[in-house]
Order: sequence, then structure tokens, then C-alpha cells
Amino acid sequence: MALISSLTLAVEKPITISCTSPRGLPDADYTAEVMAPVMKQHGFNLAFKTGQGPAVVEGLRQGKFDGDCGRIESFNEKTGLNLIRVEPAIRRVRFALWGFDVDFPLHQVSPDKLRVGYLATTQISPVLAAQMGFTNLHRYDSMGAMVAALLRGEINVMLNYQALVNGYNDQSKKMLYRLRHLVTFPVYIYLQPRYQFMVPDLSAAIVSRVKVKPYNPYPDKVIPPLSEGQIIFGCSVPKHSQAFFEMEQGYRRAFNKMGYGFQMLAMPRARESAELLGGEVDGTCARGNVSPYNDHESLLRIRMPVTKTQLKIYSRRPAKQVQDLGQLPEGATIAYVRGTQLAELILKRAPHIKPVGVNNAELGVKMLAGERVDYFIGFPAASDYVLNNLDIRKMLYVVSDLPPIFFYAYIHTRHKALREPLEQHFKAQIQAQGSNAFLPYLEEMLDVEARE
Repeated sequence: MALISSLTLAVEKPITISCTSPRGLPDADYTAEVMAPVMKQHGFNLAFKTGQGPAVVEGLRQGKFDGDCGRIESFNEKTGLNLIRVEPAIRRVRFALWGFDVDFPLHQVSPDKLRVGYLATTQISPVLAAQMGFTNLHRYDSMGAMVAALLRGEINVMLNYQALVNGYNDQSKKMLYRLRHLVTFPVYIYLQPRYQFMVPDLSAAIVSRVKVKPYNPYPDKVIPPLSEGQIIFGCSVPKHSQAFFEMEQGYRRAFNKMGYGFQMLAMPRARESAELLGGEVDGTCARGNVSPYNDHESLLRIRMPVTKTQLKIYSRRPAKQVQDLGQLPEGATIAYVRGTQLAELILKRAPHIKPVGVNNAELGVKMLAGERVDYFIGFPAASDYVLNNLDIRKMLYVVSDLPPIFFYAYIHTRHKALREPLEQHFKAQIQAQGSNAFLPYLEEMLDVEARE
């Protein structure tokens, strides 16, 4: 495949490095920032040439390229080349399964039945797929072609690395979510043997840079690295709401008592789901007992409810209370927050109305007030906070309180040893103090939990 773009950082005495990713993607930019000063120190100016597939390997074989910006440890073995692998690794690549539906029931589909798309230019993908048991593979020549296939249902998910998906998400209105993190492996800079004299300085530059500023393809990511002794929960409840404060304080007391630090991060509901299922956080602050997480292979439900709540339907017009969505008029539009499993389940049972997914409750309320939808369905913890803090000049009415549900914390199975102590802490707290704002419904649930 022909080279598709070229960027030269300087034109005199260049050293030409091939790179699968173009400048502008975080992996290429990070590598260039590390290499360029070393190249300059030795009298060279770094030139990146972006290419893909066998053309790059052949260019390295013929000496047209002086090295490559990032390949896996077995690159020489797989290609028959004799390049110098510069130690240590410059960065790490995270491969995952990605999709537009954050709640796709991945754990319910056997690997051999899953339709998996991958890029022809990412040579490691079919190897990884075989290792993971994915046999129904679909090969695409470009990210655009693979995204189109995902949208029309030709494939269920795509196998791709994080930096490339990040580049897509930066340019697209429809976000890809990580459904399952598959593997992370080191990536190395490779040089032609004639540049052996540069290796010590380049190695030292890598060590220095990684120590000060390791590679992070999500520079705006708020999630700190997972570490022992620290529990990190995601939470889609508004950060400045009373509910968030009360839950955060309650969980902190519980985990501190067990010898752990605790941090709770506010994030949109769909992203929280993706981070939770991808293992990037240790748990979630509150999910309903109708959640598909109940039988997810990597999650455990804390069998004591955090709180009880219910979905509410909001309208611009007062109306007689409706008991379910079946009573709403034919063709009505209703906004909901993507990733709210209960809302999505209820909406599927009402095909006569048109659901409109939004990223957060604020946008849903604004669309309702702006007459862009007829209704909004959401939980009061988020919806009421928005109504109390936005300058909404129109009256919005609650036309339905749907049946209440209990909400639970979920933790990753890597912390299964904490499940029982956490449940016992909550029970002891109730027995000692009675109901409180953090666990207001535990007393009425003690008997219910005992019967489960």
C-alpha cells in the first residue's frame, strides 16, 4: 500500500522514520517529542513518513526508512528484519473491542459467534483475535469503512487500539465506547543497525520522559491509574448534588474503615458504563437492580441497596398522571440519557413513541424546555438538580412517577474479597444509627435482602 502522507520536521540532513499513525494522533506525537531532541543532538532532523502495511516493511528492508516509530517486541521475528529494538518501550498500546452501544451484551455472545471487524493495516489484530477465540472476522481497509459496517450491523464490534479510536472520537459526533479491554502490550522504537551510536541517548531519553510524563492517549482523562490501597468509583450523579456528596462520604467511611483510600469521579452515564465494564474503575456508585450488570462476568453487586428512586417523566404541559409510557400519545418524542438501562428497557416496550438519546440530564431538560422533544425521562437526582440550577423559564411538569427501584453499588471482581465486609459495614451502620441520608432505605430492605 502506498504511503498516504508525509510530514518533515526539518529538511536538512533528515533521518526518516516510518510510522503507522500520522502526526496529530497521540502515539505519533508522543514518539516524535521523545526522538526529535536526540536526533538533533546527533546532527539529524527527524522526518516522519506515514505509511501502512507491507510497503512500510519493504521500505525498512530496503533501507529507505531509517527506523520505525513503534512496533511490538516480536517485529523482527515476524518480518525477518534485523533492526535494533531500542529499550525500554516508548509506550504501551491498549487493544479493545469497541462499539456504539455501550450496553451491548458482549458477555452473552460466544466469541466464535461475535462478528468482529479489524483494520487490514493493523497486522497484530487477527493474531489477537485468534488468541481470544474470535473467528468470525471481517477485514476493512479504513476506519471509515469499518465504522460504516458497524453502523449498518454488518459487524457487532470492532477490534482496535485506543489511540486510533481516540482520534475518531475527537472528530465524530457519535462516540465509540470501549466494551472490553483485551490486552495491553509494549511498543518499541526500531532503528537500522547503522544508527547504533544513537541508542544509548535515545534509551536515556525514553526513561526520562516516561518517568516524568508517561504516554496517555486520553490527555483529558480524569481517571487516575488503578493502584493498590485505593478504590475508584465512577458515578453519573451530578457532582455538586447532595446525593453525590452523601454517597461519596458514605463510601469513603466504609472503605477507609477497611484500610482503603477512596475517590469517586463524576462522569456521564454512558462513559461510566464503558469505564466500569472495561475495568478502568473499581466500581460504580449506584445502579438499579434491573441492570444487566447483575450477571456480568466481571462485576459483583453489593447486596445492600444504596438508595431507592424512580424514573420521572417531565412535560411542558400539566397532564393527568400516567402509569406507563403506553399512555403517551402516538408519535411523541421523549429524551433520555444514554446508558440509563432502566429508561432504555422501558422505552423498548413503547414502540409507538420516538426515543431521543442525549449525553446528560441537562441537555435533556434544555431540549424539553426548547420544545425540541415532547417529554424527558430521567432520575430525579440528576433532573431536579438541573432544574434547580439552570435558568429554565418554562414550567416543566412531572406527569408520571414510574414504579420505584432499588439502587446498588457494583464492584469489579478483582475486589471480590471486599464484597462481604462492605455489606456487613452497611448493615452495622444501620443497626447502630438507623436510617440516614446515605442509606435511607436499608431498614426496609433488610428483610428483603435476607430472602434473596
